[in-house]
Amino acid sequence: MKNLLQGLFLAFILVHIISCSPEQSGVQREEELSLEEIAGNLPGKWQCINGDETITETWSIINDSLYNGTTSITTTTDTFFLENIRLEKKGMEIYYIPQVSNQNGGLPIPFKMTSATKEVMIFENPDHDFPQKITYTFISADSVVATVSGEVENRKEERKFEMHRITPH
Repeated sequence: MKNLLQGLFLAFILVHIISCSPEQSGVQREEELSLEEIAGNLPGKWQCINGDETITETWSIINDSLYNGTTSITTTTDTFFLENIRLEKKGMEIYYIPQVSNQNGGLPIPFKMTSATKEVMIFENPDHDFPQKITYTFISADSVVATVSGEVENRKEERKFEMHRITPH
């Protein structure tokens, strides 16, 4: 009798757990979010002024699963193209994919989204030399902080770029 009661109790718990799964409860899981829901504030032109350098990041929407970005640096004497970036939804995953012509043999390096809210997007690639983590923190509709971080020669390194929107998307 005791074993029968324990079995019924376990069956009740299993049915309860299954009935409360995210699919049944209406909770939206991260992988079900669209690129627009996660990064809809990103399109447009952003700038970070650091001394005599101005970093400009420009994002455009290609379609519902692809945003393209470019980064350039302007000094008092010249402008240098730095990188192409794709923010791409592939199946249920979202990737931040920078491509810098004079790094990594010119090959794109994918960073998988590991966390996302309307305020923060985190992308990681633990196998990359530096950075291993890229974070975008939206302060407001016109202010975002991009942070690259990771380890360099066994020490933690972090670089922040406080950017302000200069043109709408």
